[in-house]
Amino acid sequence: MRQVIHVIAEYIRCRNSRHLFTDQKALLEVLKLKVKLAGLEIVAEAGYGFGDGGGVTASVVLAESHLNIHTWPERDFYLNLDISVCNYEQDNTNKALVLAQSLKDLFEPLDVNEKIIKGYRDFEDDKYTEYFSKDYGFFIKPEAILYKSEDSLQEVEVYHTKDFGRLLRIDKFYQTSEEDEHFYHEPLVQPAMTAHERPEQVLIIGAGDGGVLANVLKHNTVKRAVMVEIDDRVIEVSKRFLPAVHQGAFKDPRTELIIGDGFKYLAQTKERFDVIILDLTDPIGPARSLYTKEFYETVKGAMKGPESILSLHTVYPFFHPAVFGRIGVTLASVFGQVAHGLQFVPLYGAEMGFAFCSAQTQVDHQSVDLIEQRLKDRGVTGLKLYNGRTHQGLTAQPPFVANLLAGDFQVITKESGIDEFDQTYNVARN
Repeated sequence: MRQVIHVIAEYIRCRNSRHLFTDQKALLEVLKLKVKLAGLEIVAEAGYGFGDGGGVTASVVLAESHLNIHTWPERDFYLNLDISVCNYEQDNTNKALVLAQSLKDLFEPLDVNEKIIKGYRDFEDDKYTEYFSKDYGFFIKPEAILYKSEDSLQEVEVYHTKDFGRLLRIDKFYQTSEEDEHFYHEPLVQPAMTAHERPEQVLIIGAGDGGVLANVLKHNTVKRAVMVEIDDRVIEVSKRFLPAVHQGAFKDPRTELIIGDGFKYLAQTKERFDVIILDLTDPIGPARSLYTKEFYETVKGAMKGPESILSLHTVYPFFHPAVFGRIGVTLASVFGQVAHGLQFVPLYGAEMGFAFCSAQTQVDHQSVDLIEQRLKDRGVTGLKLYNGRTHQGLTAQPPFVANLLAGDFQVITKESGIDEFDQTYNVARN
């Protein structure tokens, strides 16, 4: 629904009701009748007659906006009109169109030059819209807002929605939902976990909703899962509202929660991990530093050995091909083995890129039988998307992705950041 409907028209050589062209009072009375019949509300009126057979101007102020008409009898009974209605509390579009048609019927012009302007997006719907460009985006309209807070590091919201169940949104960006969380969490976690021969020590950066943690702890090889989240509010809200996502993982004795900056933790820790999973925000603003060669080298320093694996999401290759290519070449400059994955995520409205990096483990060279056996031996159950066969599809490279990764892209460093993302992402919000 649009907030404003604006009808602008010229009626040329009107054949009927010509007496109204010079009679201001009579014209106003007729206009008021037409307005009432259309179901609109009058709050004021005004008019002016130019005399000596000249035209008139008539205005009706509506509770919904206005109707204006000016007549030129001396120009072969020409008039112009302007109808505007707002749809703030209800959709008045049809009423405006009914009014416009009734005036055409009243004056019977031989020719009509009419334009209908559907102005402004529906602001209420736009609150829940994410954009990939000024021309493309998607929205998810909540049935109820369960939680909203702006007093933490981030604006945290939880909605109840018809299609996605409970949904977490942070700083206007959709994060995860009850109904589709497996489309993101399983591709981010399971390929790296199953490709590692025996993951015991796992580090998670971000992922305050607990979905990554829940997937990690499905593997009975895991002795300890360290999760570093900068905003404890996200964890508390997720514990309360998203049990279907975290599946009780926060209470698991293997879980160690650290509230703090993940970048600082990685730079300072002396511990080493079999698998490191980065569930970061997109590379905009301060988060851009988390996609640089320097940062990936810091991550590499926290990996236990050559078989250790880093898993992370990248960007949407279709919408951000240059950024996708730059992240790919940056990862390849640090790690000997980099496998890329793709998975459509309903909540994000696009195909998300993932990357799995190691000194020697080839995540994209694991057989169906090996994956299935490891899942069975480790007691992994309850997966909705991932298995041995979907592992192959997830890590297969479509030609357009292979071509992107073979492109001549600049490595991302502190000095040469990825300003392209800021220039293309969520542009319609500005």
